[in-house]
Amino acid sequence: MFFSKGWERGKVYIYRNSRFGGAMAPIPDMNGDSYSEVVVGAPLEDDHQGAIYLFYGQLSGIQHKYRQRIGAACFSAGLQYFGRSVHGVMDVNEDGLVDLAVGALGAAVLIWSRSVVRIQAKATFEPEKINTFNKDCRRGGKDVTCMSAIVCLSLDARTQMQSHGVGMWYSVLLDERRHPPRASLDDNDRQQLTRNLTLQRGEESCEHVHFYVQETTDYGHPIVFVVKAGLQSPDEGPVLDHGWPTTFRTEFCGPRERDAWALCHHQGASVSSERVVEASRRRLVVEARLENRGENAYGTTLNISHSHNLLFSSLIVKDHSDIHIECRAEDRERNERTCNVSSPFMSDGEEMSPEDNINNIFHPLKYEADLLFTRDSTPPRFEINSDPYRNKPGSSGPTFNLTYHIQNLGFFPVTDLQFTVDVFAVTKSGNHLFQIANIDIDQTVSSNCVLPHHMTPSHVFPEDLSHVPQLNHSNSMTLPMQCRLTLPAYREVKVTVRGRLHLQALLAVRFKTLELVTAASIELSPSSPMFLHEERPTRHIILEMRKEEDYKIPIWIILGFFNRQKQREEEEEQVANGKMPEER
Repeated sequence: MFFSKGWERGKVYIYRNSRFGGAMAPIPDMNGDSYSEVVVGAPLEDDHQGAIYLFYGQLSGIQHKYRQRIGAACFSAGLQYFGRSVHGVMDVNEDGLVDLAVGALGAAVLIWSRSVVRIQAKATFEPEKINTFNKDCRRGGKDVTCMSAIVCLSLDARTQMQSHGVGMWYSVLLDERRHPPRASLDDNDRQQLTRNLTLQRGEESCEHVHFYVQETTDYGHPIVFVVKAGLQSPDEGPVLDHGWPTTFRTEFCGPRERDAWALCHHQGASVSSERVVEASRRRLVVEARLENRGENAYGTTLNISHSHNLLFSSLIVKDHSDIHIECRAEDRERNERTCNVSSPFMSDGEEMSPEDNINNIFHPLKYEADLLFTRDSTPPRFEINSDPYRNKPGSSGPTFNLTYHIQNLGFFPVTDLQFTVDVFAVTKSGNHLFQIANIDIDQTVSSNCVLPHHMTPSHVFPEDLSHVPQLNHSNSMTLPMQCRLTLPAYREVKVTVRGRLHLQALLAVRFKTLELVTAASIELSPSSPMFLHEERPTRHIILEMRKEEDYKIPIWIILGFFNRQKQREEEEEQVANGKMPEER
């Protein structure tokens, strides 16, 4: 009996020899869906042995069908009136799960709850799509296409769970319900295998499953990859969530995926792939598949058009067929060809579905820029002599030129070429040993250069560089310069960097020989349709500086040393001859 809208309503059900509902008790959530459950006792079922029923909760109340029935015979054949009382509040074994106490005639039964888990599974393939023209291995004396599937399993605990691992199994089934199968496993040349593993809560385990795909006439239907998973010991430890699937199906090269369907039928390139046109290899091969799928095909023609940067060479029928294809140029300026396909195999008639007779294959192209990048082979050398300049601190030093040549040997113009020069001429103490005046580019095409910030230090600092043979990126600050160049086909660009030595800084620095490194490089933007054979070619020019006056030895000391040595040798010779040397 219950109340609804102020009226007393209800029904009475009579279960003979059951007494269903003799005891009822709510219990907390047991399956991790955040809804409470209900346990109902039926103490007179099974000839007064009794049973209990577990109903899961849901948003609108409880589910109409019970989830689990537990009879007294599961515990002891002598139990009577099992389910006359139920109680679900205590956690007796302290595992974080509520336990169920059930009363019987002269006895009580304590039932421990079990954790509820879900198995997550996914499969990915290497490569992602099937290409039966790429037969990269051999099985059973036949050339086949080898692939691998990466099967990943993880364990998701819906309720409280102990930290020990859970034993699981999974099986893989390939191309089910197909005879003969299009795909077989490498392990046993069959379509199914089973493996065991142990997983911790929240852990993911991935394994490779290797298989191969045979040549087939059925390219229209996908190959089904099925993964089934379960627990090794379903009567012990956690249980699987009742509403969660344990079978996972994956289809690849299927008709729902347009890219996969195009790969299987047309054997064209994926839109994400990139074709490279190198200087020594300019031939581009495009594979296409022409298939009759039940339409009228009498007098078939194949129309081919391509972009202006390609030249049509030839068309070759790959398979051993008696079909003959003849091509003629319809419009050379529009780069179009019309090819007649012989061997008609159906009568002339109406085209039933012309919308699937066009296959556009797009190849993103990258052209190799054929550039020759050189530098001046005779770099300048300087000897720093301080005598003429000691009394003239404002005097300017000598100038120098650094020359680079960039030649475009190809027939494609190269635009937006970045030319960078790094000059290592600033010591750790901040002495600027030389300055860059300007950059001269002898080309008519526009270019843009950015010079380093002109810094003329007001003070120089004494510094000892006698143990530093070279200033480079490891021990010097850089003065960067950048230019954007454009090189027409078969043209050369000469870039001259003009600079001037800073004498005050060179005189304040102590060294005998010192090398100043300049590094020039060229590169193209990743978005450019061109690329360089060497990613960032770099050319170095080394300026050699020498200062001899700081290390001169007075000549009279050297002469005195030799005179004294000669006197000692004459005295030793006289003693050997029996003569005493005269005192001086």
